[in-house]
Amino acid sequence: MSHNMLDLSQDYSAELFLPIQNLTTLDISYNMKQSYEAKGFNYPDHAISVMWGLSILVIDMMPLPQFESGFSRLNNLKELHFQSCYLKRLENKTFQRFSSSLEVLTLRNCLLYFVNTEVDALLPNLRVIDFSGTFLHLKPALQLLNPYRYANITTKMFGRVSYPMRNSSYLPFSLTITSDIIKHLKTICVGNLDLSENGIVDYEPGSVFSFDHPECLRHLSFKGNRFVLYNMEKRDEINMFFKKAIQLKYIDYSFNAVSYNMKKSVTPNMSLLSAYASYVFLPTSLEKLDISYTVLNTVPAVWLIVPENNNLTFL
Repeated sequence: MSHNMLDLSQDYSAELFLPIQNLTTLDISYNMKQSYEAKGFNYPDHAISVMWGLSILVIDMMPLPQFESGFSRLNNLKELHFQSCYLKRLENKTFQRFSSSLEVLTLRNCLLYFVNTEVDALLPNLRVIDFSGTFLHLKPALQLLNPYRYANITTKMFGRVSYPMRNSSYLPFSLTITSDIIKHLKTICVGNLDLSENGIVDYEPGSVFSFDHPECLRHLSFKGNRFVLYNMEKRDEINMFFKKAIQLKYIDYSFNAVSYNMKKSVTPNMSLLSAYASYVFLPTSLEKLDISYTVLNTVPAVWLIVPENNNLTFL
């Protein structure tokens, strides 16, 4: 029922879905017009809550959403997707009516407003969190992970959540990742992590490559940022990370437009052993490495060592 003109505030009667109460998937997204009016919006729980078998719900997100008590009856709901999004504020109470059975939450491309967030806004049992393209800045986005400290999460997508138009001393677009910014994320056992296109220009030691559980990572994306992945000061930390990341299959470091000259790290006067110590050793588990559209003043990837017993199929 997506891409129609079914207004959530008036077109859903209590009897509408009674003949199909055992429906498992409902898509009523892309029905609401773009909303510039930031006021509370009540979702039609009287209509949707009768579908006791619903496991996947795809719906529009209004600026100030209010999900009433009827949504608590959706005990089989596993996935909640917001495909058309005008969200302005994400509060601690926003999703509190939904059952703890919910595992997947996608909130993509919310660009009408800068989304203000409260730190405990997300349900504690989520396995997949996808906020790709939502305008809320990477720093507060990572603070939302507080309820998931020491948990297992399959996927966290925070690609392109920072935009140049939102730039201040507290939320700078040109962002250096610190240990404080990453403090919740680093404790989580996460399989797929996307931090692409967020204006990252640098990272401090003890931050991006200091996960408590690097062995959980399978996919890692830093695409479209502006930082040097490697330098001599962080060599030991990044090598230790790759040594422990025994399941890592895919690294995307493409489109990082930074200029880096290896002559600063490796000079003709270095001994072979010293020069060899300057490199980064990739994990043998790696199958795909993308460093396309980066800028290096030397042979691309000269600082990377692929082990002889590797599984690399794409470079």
